[in-house]
Parts: sequence; C-alpha cells; structure tokens
Amino acid sequence: MVRQARQQGKGKIANLSPFPLPLFPTFARSLLICMKKLLFICSQNRLRSPTAEAVFAEYEGLETDSAGLDRYAQVPVSTEAIAWADIIFVMEKSHKNKLSKNFQHCLKEKKIICLDIPDEYEYMEPALIELLKRKVLPLLKIKHSV
Repeated sequence: MVRQARQQGKGKIANLSPFPLPLFPTFARSLLICMKKLLFICSQNRLRSPTAEAVFAEYEGLETDSAGLDRYAQVPVSTEAIAWADIIFVMEKSHKNKLSKNFQHCLKEKKIICLDIPDEYEYMEPALIELLKRKVLPLLKIKHSV
C-alpha cells in the first residue's frame, strides 16, 4: 500500500497541502518531520519482509515498505526504496552483505540493522509477528506490550 501511494506521488510533504510548509502549524509540521520510514528486506519479499511491512504500518509515526534481494523477488530492492528509507532492516546477515555489495553507492549514510530472523515462518504467522515486534520496537524506542 505504501509503495503504491509513493508511486502515485502521495505521502510527500509537498503533496499534503497547497500551502508552503512554514504555514503548517508547528505541531503538524513536527509530525511530518518525525515520520520514520522503514524498509524491510528479505530474499523473496513473500513472507518475512511483507509481514514486517504490514505489522509496523499500523504504528503511528511509521511509514513502511518491503522488498527482496533475489532476482525473482516479488518486489525487488531498488535505489528509490533505499533512498526513501530512514532505516533499513534486513532479516539475515547474508542480506546485509548482498545489499552492501549491490547497492554500496546508495547506502552511504543509511542505518542498516540485521534482525537475524531465519526463513522459517509463514506470512503473518503469529510467532513471526511477535519476534518482529520484540526485535524492532525497542530499536524505535516504542514500548512492546505482549
């Protein structure tokens, strides 16, 4: 969903209002600036990263997207997705290595975090959702309630 909105030009500060950003009330402006953009990456973009995208899209102040590193990934990683993200989460160390090798030129000041989540879960499996929340929420300074 986020990907489609971004492709349609939605979700950008310039598209939120016909008025220049300084005319936004201070509180509204701070909300726009504080949005964290999270990119979740796995191999095929079929199970783990789409689950993470869906789970964290429900949190206020977060925008999410997901992609895969393999040639036949449902949604392949792109330079656009990397440029958009504030934080990139990969599921395995091999993903971080492959990302660094293939997109080194785009990753200069990007924060990349390896979650060490093996490829043994189904899409939206409760155990995967719990593991994602347990690993990601503390990094975002969001309380995790069980």
